[in-house]
Amino acid sequence: MKKFWTFLALAAGVLALSSCGGNLGGDPEDFSLSTDAVYITNEGNWSSANASLSSYDPVTKVVDNNVFRRSNSVPLGDVAQSSAVYGDDLYIVVNNSGVVFRVDRQSMKIQGKIEGLTSPRFIALASDNKGYISEMYTNQITIFNPASCEIIGSVTLPEDACSEQMVVIGDKLYVAWWSYGKKVYEIDTKTDKVVGEVEVGLQPCSIVADNAGKLWVLSDGGGYPQNPAGYEAPRLMRINPVTKAVERTFTFTEGDYFSSRLALNGAADTLYYTVGGKVWRMAVGDTSLPTTPFIDEGVYYYSMAVDPVSSDLYVGDAGDYVNSGSVSRYSSSGELIDSFSVGISPGSIVFGTSKVE
Repeated sequence: MKKFWTFLALAAGVLALSSCGGNLGGDPEDFSLSTDAVYITNEGNWSSANASLSSYDPVTKVVDNNVFRRSNSVPLGDVAQSSAVYGDDLYIVVNNSGVVFRVDRQSMKIQGKIEGLTSPRFIALASDNKGYISEMYTNQITIFNPASCEIIGSVTLPEDACSEQMVVIGDKLYVAWWSYGKKVYEIDTKTDKVVGEVEVGLQPCSIVADNAGKLWVLSDGGGYPQNPAGYEAPRLMRINPVTKAVERTFTFTEGDYFSSRLALNGAADTLYYTVGGKVWRMAVGDTSLPTTPFIDEGVYYYSMAVDPVSSDLYVGDAGDYVNSGSVSRYSSSGELIDSFSVGISPGSIVFGTSKVE
């Protein structure tokens, strides 16, 4: 199945090699990072194997770049797609290398890895003994044991669907079919079977669950006019996962520069998204899109996340996608707190304060 991602991969493949610095093969360094650290996975350039991991202490404002390589004296790999915190561990999904690493969140030492994956994208952790890995180039979602990093099964999606972002609500896993798709699938985590689906806007790329257990799905509309799957205005939709009813639909302006980032604050009652080079914010109870941006600095943000405790907003700027990018931190009132340099294309930001016990 030919995917839109293929076009992005080919475009990124021509970019020049670049290095984030750090230990490139000497003795491993010892780290003792804060338990409340912020972790930034930097994608690097496609096929250049220059992905990296950065950490940031929100109290001291100390930044450590390339901590994975410096701690383990091995490269992270090719395209660090995303990461997730669970307990004392950080799971790092490296897309083009087909691997997921489990590292200790403070020492950054490798605790285990899952290999042989086709095109891993995102990770969802349902319990101490079950996690899920979405895949781009197959209709299989990989099931693994988080403690042992052993693959223990798979879920087969219908319609040759691929999988992107996921969210767990109770004993159900909700999966967005992004590339060329327009559905969200419901999977029973007890049986690992698809038990429901909801039709949404074209190419649902981001999914979260609010404080009332409602699903919010952001669709990019196809991403570009020449998409073989079609092209439509991007949409934000609220779904009742129990009834499968689409309760609200917000439609963006077709042709706007659109980012696929959707985030919630710590109370899960406020949504953040990026469109038109700006960050926008709205309450989950709002019935219309906001008319005034929350952050407008003239930057086309590549990534975004909200600290679940402080509700500080973190946004990543990929710059020219070849050299080091940067991350800026804003307060919940929109005041700039800090900006710092990270690796190439900061694509995923997660928080030690969001750990699941």
